[in-house]
Amino acid sequence: MSEIMRSIEKNRKQRFTSLPISISWVLRIVFVAAGFCLWGSSFIWALWGLYLGFLIIRQVLSCLVSLAVLIALFILLATIIFNI
Repeated sequence: MSEIMRSIEKNRKQRFTSLPISISWVLRIVFVAAGFCLWGSSFIWALWGLYLGFLIIRQVLSCLVSLAVLIALFILLATIIFNI
């Protein structure tokens, strides 16, 4: 019975200590709002461009790393098999 009470107390404490939104999200929202107030809608478009640019660059780099690993694997297999 005491085990159940401990788990109930633990769940009750965790529920009140965790916030639904983190501080980093609050800071992001504040910085975007401040940038919009200072520079207008061009700031939002610049942020959107940076976000999409980073997504594209990350995908391209992931593809290039995978390609490099495959080439290294094939070279390693070729040297092992053919003793070059």
